[in-house]
Amino acid sequence: ELEQLLIGRGPFAEQERRQKDESKYGAVPARDYDFAETDELSPSYRTLPSDFPKNSFFSHSGQTPEDALVLNDTVVCVAAASANSSKKKKKLWESPEHYDGIKSRKNFYEEAMAKVEDDHFEVDMAIERNSAAKRQVEPLAEEAAMLRENEEKDGQPIGRLRYKLRSRSLSTNHIGAIARLYGERGDEVLHHLGKNPLCVLPIVWRRLNEKDMEWRKARQDLVKEWREACENYHEGCQDVQCYVNRKEIERSLVSDNLLDQCERAGFFIVDPSQQEDHPAVKPFLPTFVPSCSDPSAVLYQPHLQLGMTNDMPHKDAYQYIIPALAGVKGNSADREKAARIMADLAASWFGVPTEVVAKEAGNSADASQNGNTSGGGGSGLDPSFNIVFGTEKIYICLRLYSQLIGVLARSKEYLGTSASPAAGESAMETDEKESTPAGAASADGASAAAPNPASSDVAEGTNGAASSPAKPAAETNVGGASPDKEKTKEEQDEEDAKQKPTYKAYGGLLDLLKDYMSEGLDYPMYEMYCRKMSKDKITELSTIPRLVHRIADALMKIAKEDFFPRLYNLTQSKEAGDLLYLRSQSLDKVTNTASYRIQYRSADGYISFTFLPQQVHLLLSASSDDADGMADGEPSAKRMKVDSS
Repeated sequence: ELEQLLIGRGPFAEQERRQKDESKYGAVPARDYDFAETDELSPSYRTLPSDFPKNSFFSHSGQTPEDALVLNDTVVCVAAASANSSKKKKKLWESPEHYDGIKSRKNFYEEAMAKVEDDHFEVDMAIERNSAAKRQVEPLAEEAAMLRENEEKDGQPIGRLRYKLRSRSLSTNHIGAIARLYGERGDEVLHHLGKNPLCVLPIVWRRLNEKDMEWRKARQDLVKEWREACENYHEGCQDVQCYVNRKEIERSLVSDNLLDQCERAGFFIVDPSQQEDHPAVKPFLPTFVPSCSDPSAVLYQPHLQLGMTNDMPHKDAYQYIIPALAGVKGNSADREKAARIMADLAASWFGVPTEVVAKEAGNSADASQNGNTSGGGGSGLDPSFNIVFGTEKIYICLRLYSQLIGVLARSKEYLGTSASPAAGESAMETDEKESTPAGAASADGASAAAPNPASSDVAEGTNGAASSPAKPAAETNVGGASPDKEKTKEEQDEEDAKQKPTYKAYGGLLDLLKDYMSEGLDYPMYEMYCRKMSKDKITELSTIPRLVHRIADALMKIAKEDFFPRLYNLTQSKEAGDLLYLRSQSLDKVTNTASYRIQYRSADGYISFTFLPQQVHLLLSASSDDADGMADGEPSAKRMKVDSS
C-alpha cells in the first residue's frame, strides 16, 4: 500500500493527469461537448457522447461494483441550448454555475420584477434606518428636555450652559438618517445639532417620529402596488419563449431581409430549404411563385405573394397608422404628405370608405378613385388590377402593411368578434379580479413614497426650539385619519379595482391598441393584456404595435423621398394599363430606382411583389425561353435586355 501511495503521488500520476488533459474531453468543460448525437432526457440533462471515456474520468481505485450501480456516469446537467447554435453541432450557452441573473434576463418583465424587489429593499432600508435613528435619539431627546426643565426650575437663563453630544452617541448610520430627513439642508441641521443639541434634539426626534409613521403608511400603499405588479408580471416573466419568438419575427422583418426575399425570389423557388424555418416566423413568410397562372395578371417573372383582400381589417389598420405618424421624427409637412399617401392607398387600393380618409386625403381626388384604368395592346393589364412600380421604400412600406393586415385578420379569426364594439361603444369590460399592473409606475412611486422632507423644520430647529422646551410629545396619529375614513378609503380602492378594464375578443384588441397608441399604456402592460386574451397567440399580438410604428416610419421616408405622388399619378392616367408604358414612364420620368412591381387585386386574395431592375426586361408572355431562364432563379438573356420602350 505504501508503494502504491508513493507511485500515486509521484511522476506517474502527473503523467496520467497530463494525458487526460490532452485528450478530446480532458480540458474541455461540459458545456462545450458536442451533444448533437446525444439523447435529451430533459431540458437540463443529456446523455454523454458515445466516445466519452467514462473509465478514465468516472472511476477510481477504491470503487466497487456496488458503488458503480448507484453512481451517475451516463448523464450530465447542462444549460439550455442556444437559439443561435448550429444544427450540425449543437453547442450550449454556459454552465448553470455561471448564471448571472442580471445579464441573463430575457424580457422586461424580469426587469420590472427586479425593479420591484430593489425598490422594496430600498424603502425597507430607509424606514429601518429612520427607525434605528429614532430609537437612538429618543433617550437623548428626553435627557435634553429634562436638562431644560431643570434650568427653568433653577431660574437660570436658558442657554447659559452649553452642552455637547458624546462622540459615540450617534453612529454614522444615525447621522445619515437625520441628514436624509432634511434633504439639501441636512448639513445645516447636523451643524446646529452639534452646536446646540439641547434645542435641536427634541425637534429632530419629533421629525423622525413623524416620518416613521408617514413612511410606514406609504409603504402599505406601495406593497399593494408591488403585489399587484408581481401578480401581473409573474406569468410574463416565465414566458421567455414569447420574447425569443418576437425577436425572431422582428429580425425576419428588417428591411434587408425583406429586400433580399424579393430580389432572390427565383433562388428561393429553386431551393426552398434556404427560407426561414423558425416556427414563429412561418406565418409571416411569403409564398414564392415562378409566374402567375392567371393570364390577365401578365405576371410571368418570379415574385412573392402575401395574402390580402379588401375584406380584411384595412380600416382598423388605417385608424392606428395615422396617429402613429405623430411619433415619427420629421416636420409637419412631411407628416401631412405621409398621411395623404396612406389615405390614397387605403381608399383606392384597399376599399377603405372615403369618409374615413377624407381628413387626410384633403383636396386629393385620387382617394375616391378606384385607380383602375383600361390598358391597350399586347401589354395591356386587366383594369381590375392595381399596380405601381415603386422604389425600395414603397416596397418596404407595402410589405410591412401586408404583414400587419395579415396579423389583424388572423387575430380577428381566433379572438372572435363577440365583443367587437359597436358604433360609439367600447369592448372593454370591468372585473374586480382583473387589475392594471403597477410596473415602472410602482417603482417610481417608491421614491415618491419618501418625500423630500426639507422644510421649515430647520428654522424650527434653531429658533423655535428656544420657545419649546417641553418634553417631546408622545406618538400620535400624524395622518389624523379616523377609522371611518380609513374604511371609506378601502371601499374606494375596491371601487377603483372594479373599474379597471379587461379587454375581450377582437374588439377589445382594438381598444387595447387605441389605449396603447394614445400612450395610456406602456408596452409591458399592452403585452400583459394580450397574454390574457390569448396565451397561444401572444407572440403575434405583441408584434402589432411594432409593425404600426415601422409602417409609420416607412411612410415618412416615402414622403421625404417624394417619388410616390408622381408614380401614383401615372397609375391614374389613361395609358396606365399599358405595362410597358407605365414602367418606362416610372423609370425615365420619375426615378430609375422604381424597380419593384407591386400588383394587387382583391379577388385574387393576395398582393404580389416583383423585383425588376432597370436592366431586366419586362415579360409579357410565358415563352419557353423565358421559362428556361427562370429555371435557376436567375434572369435569362432575353430578360437582361434593356427596356427600350
